Amino acid sequence: MDKWKSHYLIAMAVCVVVFVLAVAVVRLFSTLLMFIMIVVAVIIPIVAVIMANKPGEEYVAEDEEEEENRP
Repeated sequence: MDKWKSHYLIAMAVCVVVFVLAVAVVRLFSTLLMFIMIVVAVIIPIVAVIMANKPGEEYVAEDEEEEENRP
């Protein structure tokens, strides 16, 4: 798996965990902290997409790589 794919999947997993914890557990103790965690959970996917599409890390299809390596 590509490095950027694994980083993206990890970020999405963290996002889901933060959201679920905020709604299921933290809301029982602090509404303000719940809203802060939800905002963080909303921002994580945006940052993950920006990181996955950063310049210099362009995705190259496997077919294009094979064509370049053919004599």
